[in-house]
Amino acid sequence: MTTAELLNPNAAEHPDMEGDSQMLQDFYIISKEPDTGPVVVGMVLMGGFSALSLFIAMFPLLKILLEGFSMVFVFSIPFLVIPFFLFRYFIRKYSTLRLQVNHNEDSIYVEKAFQNKVWKRIRKPISEAQILAYHYYIITRSDEVEQSIHGYSPISNVGPVIGHTIVTEHSDSVHHNYHIHGFSAEDGNWELDISKLMEGTGHNLAKQIARSIGIEFQDNGEIVPKGLVIG
Repeated sequence: MTTAELLNPNAAEHPDMEGDSQMLQDFYIISKEPDTGPVVVGMVLMGGFSALSLFIAMFPLLKILLEGFSMVFVFSIPFLVIPFFLFRYFIRKYSTLRLQVNHNEDSIYVEKAFQNKVWKRIRKPISEAQILAYHYYIITRSDEVEQSIHGYSPISNVGPVIGHTIVTEHSDSVHHNYHIHGFSAEDGNWELDISKLMEGTGHNLAKQIARSIGIEFQDNGEIVPKGLVIG
């Protein structure tokens, strides 16, 4: 779910090529705030694993201070960078995404915020925006599961176990992606990822955003990202 606030209810009309009119509106949309429980659990897990990694890395560092450089330091490097990646994943996962469009300023703003603290802000000119495109891809996961083979029982629906077999189970996860695409004469093609705003909303909100900006919504169907191995 997302919350949307219309900043300029007196929208200006912008005629399209067919003579119809589109409503250009300023708006401000925020993705749903994550629940407190998962954030606290994630923070505890991140802190615990980070502390463990730094504790493990401390011994090679002490060895270097006492005995000088050795190859042991090389093996300690992964433990030093693990906290950084854990923190990066935690912030990205539990941050909210904000999308603001201001026609008077010719600006599209995308912000990422954690606990209402903005840590990343991107601005693109509305005049450079071209389309709001959607695509999805499916990741299929295959797991081998051991199942019991039951024999016949005259007194029960499930007989005694007489053996085991390995079966392959498949599970699919669908990933939906929404991007605002544009072109700059200086920097070339650019895109803004607003997929997090669309979680649980579908195309209706995306089409409304596209109309308010004054661009076309484009459904590209299934597109498998380059380098992604599915199976």
